[in-house]
Amino acid sequence: MIEAKRFYAKFNPIPILHGPIPNTSEYRLGFEVVGGERFSYQVVGSYLNRSLLINALADDSIKAQASQYEFPGYRFQLQARYYLIKMSDGKSMKELMTPSGIYVAIHTSYAAATWKPKDQNFPRQEWTNFTLNGLVGVQLMADDDFGLDMFFGLGYKENRSYLTDYRQRTTAVDLKEAFGGALGEYIASPIKVSCGFHLVFGIL
Repeated sequence: MIEAKRFYAKFNPIPILHGPIPNTSEYRLGFEVVGGERFSYQVVGSYLNRSLLINALADDSIKAQASQYEFPGYRFQLQARYYLIKMSDGKSMKELMTPSGIYVAIHTSYAAATWKPKDQNFPRQEWTNFTLNGLVGVQLMADDDFGLDMFFGLGYKENRSYLTDYRQRTTAVDLKEAFGGALGEYIASPIKVSCGFHLVFGIL
């Protein structure tokens, strides 16, 4: 008898170019755990640091200045998922439990990172990003070994940033004013639009 897999690893290389906080790269690894025929739970952890695009796109003077700073941080995501339509006929336990089909989900995320000089604590700019949204998606599996998870969602987000100077005086940053234009409006807006994918690998 072939046992159904219950643990799936998830990876997306795109956030390495742009993380949840401006000017960060995100190195992400997630896991989906099957809780039943239609339910599953997803946990994702990420390490954040200075964006790779700064070195790739910026001119030499900006690169030289940016190289003196670091932007370490983290992100943690949780998701509860319900499969409305399963992409299997359910003739075996393996097919019944494989997380493949159209789903809806509740998703939350929290990220934090600090822009500061290397080997110094001040001055520094601290960032946090919180989101809560609903998702609709489809996960297509080849057997239970490999698959593709694609999703879209809407919800709430909150970006905050604080500057602390050499005298350790902390002030809140007006993100709309700091970035300006459409980018500033989006970063400061509470509306969250999600669209993305994960590569899925069956483990256990």
